[in-house]
Amino acid sequence: MLMETFTRNRPYDEMFQENLNMRSWVCNLLAVAPDDIIDGTLLESEDIDFEKKLCCVSSILELALNCTAESPNERPNMK
Repeated sequence: MLMETFTRNRPYDEMFQENLNMRSWVCNLLAVAPDDIIDGTLLESEDIDFEKKLCCVSSILELALNCTAESPNERPNMK
């Protein structure tokens, strides 16, 4: 749900076909161009403290990626 909220995409969007899914898309772009995946209505490059906000949202998306790891052993412990 966090990935949906911050990217404004749905996991069943038509762009996610074959080997591409929301998780892999976020994972791939977060490393190279995080501002390309974040919904433009939430964060714009002209915003005051853009870099700080981008860092914060990127951290949230990293958490979402960690929580959706394929293997349950790779996911963070709730404790």
